[in-house]
Amino acid sequence: RAWNAENIENIQITVAESLGVEKRAGYYDKTGALLDMIQNHLLQLLCLIAMEPPSSLDPDTVRNEKQKVLESLRPFTKETLET
Repeated sequence: RAWNAENIENIQITVAESLGVEKRAGYYDKTGALLDMIQNHLLQLLCLIAMEPPSSLDPDTVRNEKQKVLESLRPFTKETLET
């Protein structure tokens, strides 16, 4: 009940990785660390935090709720980055 837009102004996700590249250097050379971290981890975390509770834990139902979150995202603009 308290976890809704009326009670939460914003959510901040911080990435504080203490590990280095370690054995992932070849993978990062191919895909890039930023792409890996943003696409594979942070967007998944954002979706899990922001999605509506799915009606079931069926993979398609969960995916559909995550998709709604991704479709609601607004792109960064120069104005929003400067504030």
